[in-house]
Amino acid sequence: MNKLNYNEIFAFIVPTGIGASIGGYAGDASFWARKFASIRPTIVNANVVNAACFSGINENILYAEGWSIDEFFANKLAFSPSQNNKIGVIFDKAIPQDVYDKMDFTKIRISYKSAVKQNDKIVCKYTFVNEKHIVNIFDQNNELKTVIELS
Repeated sequence: MNKLNYNEIFAFIVPTGIGASIGGYAGDASFWARKFASIRPTIVNANVVNAACFSGINENILYAEGWSIDEFFANKLAFSPSQNNKIGVIFDKAIPQDVYDKMDFTKIRISYKSAVKQNDKIVCKYTFVNEKHIVNIFDQNNELKTVIELS
């Protein structure tokens, strides 16, 4: 991270997603988020800087989901810069054992349709399409929440 003052940060929030009355497509505000981040560390919501195959995050962008941003502004949560961002993906019986045994799980693409929240009941379904192992995560109403591609 640049040596900027983390006691003063910008919040660059753009309404995105289904039902947003303004805002745009995933990642299309990335240019402006990077402009703000060139001046001061900047908190952004998810779709401002990324899309399925695109990420506009730079070293001064603090990437957060909507719930985290709400908690931050309610003074219930603090953000701090990280150099070691990791994503944990837990696979269970959705993936057949033979696929699980053969995969190295180093190429994973995650596409969020809508957030899966703590205590949500989910169903994971596995399929193999176009040489990709795919796990679809659905909520209890069979609404698609997340797609995970393993190749």
